[in-house]
Amino acid sequence: MLHDIAPAAYNNDISFRAPVLEDKIIIYRGKQVLAFVEGGTMRAPLFADLFDESELECMRAIYLFAVGEDVYFMAEVSDETIDAVLARQPYDASSEMDGWAFLPLQKLIEYHPKRERFALMVGHEYWNWYESSQYCGRCGAKTEHDRVERMMRCPACGLMIFPKVFPAVIVAITRPDGKVLATRYKGRPYANYALIAGYCEMGETVEQTVHREVMEEVGLRVKDLRYYKSQPWPDSSSLLFGFFCELEGDPEIRLDEHELSFAEWLDREELLTDNDHSLTREMMGVLREHRETDFCIVEATAQA
Repeated sequence: MLHDIAPAAYNNDISFRAPVLEDKIIIYRGKQVLAFVEGGTMRAPLFADLFDESELECMRAIYLFAVGEDVYFMAEVSDETIDAVLARQPYDASSEMDGWAFLPLQKLIEYHPKRERFALMVGHEYWNWYESSQYCGRCGAKTEHDRVERMMRCPACGLMIFPKVFPAVIVAITRPDGKVLATRYKGRPYANYALIAGYCEMGETVEQTVHREVMEEVGLRVKDLRYYKSQPWPDSSSLLFGFFCELEGDPEIRLDEHELSFAEWLDREELLTDNDHSLTREMMGVLREHRETDFCIVEATAQA
């Protein structure tokens, strides 16, 4: 999946050290990221690609994390500096000429190494959080970065703003004849088969979320919940929890047309397993191999 980057390790322990020329700087324009593209590979720029040693001394950069030996920062960079890099060696996809380009985040799956893809997607999650935490949501004052942990603090009213992660579930439902429930989202660019998915609400366990989301989206009851694994999903700042479960009772689907455009019981061979990026795809692979019962039941009974 996206975060499976071994043998490299992801380390997001907070640090307040200054960058050096060999460190990487992640630069976004909306949902695009600056990268040097070489064949099917890409990388974030080094500070040395944009600045000299003297410029680093007066730069305000924020440490993000490390992936293996690579350390990643974000910093304000002028459009003139960025445009100069782009002009120096622009990437030309038509002629396969190596160079610099802003790549759409959704296209990063097409490039390697996987560890760099992971870093640039998680970096965007941090970038979004820092950008949206510049002012206090309670009193409107300008916030300041805490000096001990990753947190923005309001100097006026003391509000502490921590990075937010939203728990959600991915649910694969099987019925006794072996068919599985596949869905399609409504009003989203993604048009392939999906599984039931939804966010946890306040006061819920993830198991309760499974039951509620299944009932809300397709009007079904389920039992024998089997926990599979979790996955960070930077695009929505989510932490996904995957569950397999079995249909309990009536298989008739009552579609929530506000959330879904399609829901149907399919043969397992129709499920897609065409990438190593998402929890949903990996769970579909497990279903195609009939391995969902390899995982322990964490809740046996259906909820009323």
